[in-house]
Amino acid sequence: MKNFLLILVAVLCLPVPSVGQDIKVYARDFEPFFYRDGGETKGLEYDILSYFSKASGRALDIHWVAQFDELLPAVRDGSADVATGTITITEERAQTVDFSGSYFPVRVAVIEPKSRTSSAVGDLSGLSISTMAGTTYERILKELPGIELVYGVDEEAIIAMVAAGEAEATLVDTVLGLIYTPRHGNLHMTLPMSELQNYGFAVPKGSALAEELSDHIQKLKTSGIYYRLLEKYLGQEAVDMVRAAHLE
Repeated sequence: MKNFLLILVAVLCLPVPSVGQDIKVYARDFEPFFYRDGGETKGLEYDILSYFSKASGRALDIHWVAQFDELLPAVRDGSADVATGTITITEERAQTVDFSGSYFPVRVAVIEPKSRTSSAVGDLSGLSISTMAGTTYERILKELPGIELVYGVDEEAIIAMVAAGEAEATLVDTVLGLIYTPRHGNLHMTLPMSELQNYGFAVPKGSALAEELSDHIQKLKTSGIYYRLLEKYLGQEAVDMVRAAHLE
């Protein structure tokens, strides 16, 4: 009986398998990627994770954050199993978190009034430029001399600041520029500020979810579901961007 009790205690102390546990997802409310529409959650990133949830038998436990710079710290400290919110995969970030495979290619570009057309990085010197804390936009801008940074909560806000004259320019990912710039008749997208980069889901270092989500994204692409989601939320132009970047 004593041996049986020892075995029972040892079994009870074993770590619980991840299968069947909820996936803690930290997300920012940002249309059309992951957002709330009334009582329903929608978006490209949400649908990708929702398909994964159904395939793996693990429910999504969604935690909403107000700022982009809350996402990666939640992964690093173990609060989140997955963070999502147009997070660009970078070497610097990959030192402290792991990433899934890419689900969308992007570049960073300048958005400015149509009265200006920057053709070189030096054209931005001396300008007041809107940005977001903790982003690749902010990192790029901090490397430029003579820039005054003003902060907004998300890409829609920092683009609106330029349209309203509260900033002279901003940097955003090209896909977001395509979505939000047309809403302001006085703005256009001009100078590219980065090489081709990719959005991915961030997970804790060593998490099996990195590989599992990568396999899942590839299966969605192979089945064609991925491209239907792109067209649904971002339009045919987004499908063309992905195919042009050879991310099939």
